[in-house]
Amino acid sequence: MATTILIYSTALVACFILIHHSSMVRLWRYYQNMVADTLDSTNGISELKVRAFTAHDAQKINDFLLAKSQDIVNQLYERDSL
Repeated sequence: MATTILIYSTALVACFILIHHSSMVRLWRYYQNMVADTLDSTNGISELKVRAFTAHDAQKINDFLLAKSQDIVNQLYERDSL
């Protein structure tokens, strides 16, 4: 079974890549080994740890995940304040 993934390049050109299911599972497991998040329920502080080949790559991934998390929190806040 193959899964189609849509990837946009910087020129916004869509490319379709077929990746087998087992490859997706391996990618997910790799991601889980490289990214960890914890929540301290006593004070509500969450911690995000990202590992990558370089510190710069880890920082870029961390910034991306943080921005997406903030977007979700803001959307939830806006929905609840309506």
